[in-house]
Amino acid sequence: NLWYGSFYFEHRIIEVARIIEETSADLVSLQHVTPSIVRILEKIPYIRQNYYLSDVDGSTVTPFGVLFLAKFPLSNISLRPLVSNSGRELLLANIRVNKTDLLVCSACLESRQRSTEMRLNQAQSMNRKIAAGEHVFLLLSGNNWGDNEKNDLLQCFPQLSDAWSQVNSDEKGFTIDTTSNAMINNQIVAKQGRNQNRHDRADFILYKSALWTPTSAKIIGNTPISSMFPKKTDGQTLESRMQNLLRDSNTTKEEEQTETIENDSIIPPRSVTYYSVQSPTKQSNPLSYSLDSIYSPKKLKQNVGSIFPSNHFAVFVEFVLGDGPGL
Repeated sequence: NLWYGSFYFEHRIIEVARIIEETSADLVSLQHVTPSIVRILEKIPYIRQNYYLSDVDGSTVTPFGVLFLAKFPLSNISLRPLVSNSGRELLLANIRVNKTDLLVCSACLESRQRSTEMRLNQAQSMNRKIAAGEHVFLLLSGNNWGDNEKNDLLQCFPQLSDAWSQVNSDEKGFTIDTTSNAMINNQIVAKQGRNQNRHDRADFILYKSALWTPTSAKIIGNTPISSMFPKKTDGQTLESRMQNLLRDSNTTKEEEQTETIENDSIIPPRSVTYYSVQSPTKQSNPLSYSLDSIYSPKKLKQNVGSIFPSNHFAVFVEFVLGDGPGL
């Protein structure tokens, strides 16, 4: 669950891409994605060379939405609208792994604190759309829900299991943590004028499968970007590190590979384009501001050592297929 606020926006999104490379995840779901985030991800060679994207031009994430990055081709991509005051949708796609067809789904539920009934409605609607699947993986995120509501929401998916609880029954798995992540606390202070002590597991990977089993789960994205300011780390400032991440190779000619999938189930009707991002034209370094400045310092009194990729931490789960390779 990304934060698309302007505070060191480009640096944080590039750090998200670095985490994706570090984990080498087969499937990634990013939420609260904007067209600007898509454009940054497209510029990073590792992403271009290793992932299919569910959106290449930002048309399905305007003003914001959900994005899949997958090492396997995506098919039957569709967006299903949810009852929402903020345009929330359920993103669905099929991927085929080791001769097994998987239905992968992702949504970010309504975030306003007073929207409890709407979130339950959204969860029930999602369950009706995915319940018939044999191998289902739902990446679900939200905000401002209490423990009682969280339990009610999870009960909306009676056939799905919570991967984190399956392997980490004794660990909390907080993805919102104002103690560890001062950035979200400062964001709350800027909006509400007060501190808020929050420790919440607001991001879930739910699944249904007789073949796939979770073997490990951990929180990622919970380390500050320590080289955010011009202090050298291993001989590199952040500025040079970002330039290295974004440097385009001149050794081979990269050709864009696009495929447009028409799907009658998308409401309103529209095509979803994805591609193996071994792509496009060379682009300049997107960093647009100096590391010596802080966005809106009067609103965000940010400790320079406490800049994280997002205001949510993320969940990383490994699954295995029987006795075979993992996902």
